[in-house]
Amino acid sequence: MIRTILEFLNLEPVRNRMLRDAELLRKDIYPWIQELVTWDDEERALTSYHIQEQHPKRWARNAKIVRCKVTSIYHEPLLIFARRKYAGNKSLILIRNSRDEYLYQVRGSQVEVVFNGTLSAMIEGNKLYSLKPRRVLASQETPHPPYPSVVVGKDEIAQLLPAANGSNGYVSRAFSFMKDPEGDVEILFLTLAYWEMAQRILPKD
Repeated sequence: MIRTILEFLNLEPVRNRMLRDAELLRKDIYPWIQELVTWDDEERALTSYHIQEQHPKRWARNAKIVRCKVTSIYHEPLLIFARRKYAGNKSLILIRNSRDEYLYQVRGSQVEVVFNGTLSAMIEGNKLYSLKPRRVLASQETPHPPYPSVVVGKDEIAQLLPAANGSNGYVSRAFSFMKDPEGDVEILFLTLAYWEMAQRILPKD
């Protein structure tokens, strides 16, 4: 009874349960990790929205767990997306490249980012915040309409392009870079960029 009340109030047991469930997601995607091409500057620029493999094979709105591989524009397996849904607008989204893991713990409008196993930041609206002290690390803005960009500090890193429409087999890039991100800047950029990709790739709740 006490545990149920605490989970309803979004306190620690919910976070603990999500962390346990994240381990199950990791086990689900582990066979795929070995298939990913090495993440580097070139592959980052070639990222697309193209889904190579997904489970279930047809997205189902009521599926508790979904996962898929996302490729480069040349159909190389580049990223893994996995999601587990809970009641009450809560979910876990795990995104993996060959190098790093980005875990998003979603509880309504509050999104905690766990980077490589460490609680690192918070997403609210279109902004990524540090935890303590709270400050904006990156944001999604639209300095050059119609497509939004991810801005880190004062630097516009890349526009987030839409997926290509049509069935002609053309696979479009997900990003159009204005600046080549390195080190922590790349991690901050990818934290917001992957989050946006998840909204576009994974089935709607």
